Amino acid sequence: MNEDKITVLAERGKEVLIKLEGCEVIKGYVYNTLRYEWWFDKEKMKQGIPGDDGGHIYCRGFAGVPEEEVIEAFNKSVFKE
Repeated sequence: MNEDKITVLAERGKEVLIKLEGCEVIKGYVYNTLRYEWWFDKEKMKQGIPGDDGGHIYCRGFAGVPEEEVIEAFNKSVFKE
């Protein structure tokens, strides 16, 4: 498996929206992958901590959703921490 290519799509305060593009090899076939992550705390993103034992969520993931919709949701703050 190759490392994901990470692209920052939007930032606001401590929040950041990223796109992750990668690939998986399954039984000799290469599959491209694409997902989005909305981090509510940029420092937790840098540390790779999506949540903690206290029930705090620092990251929401999206797959199978058009990029425009994810960006629109981020810009409208549809989801709250």
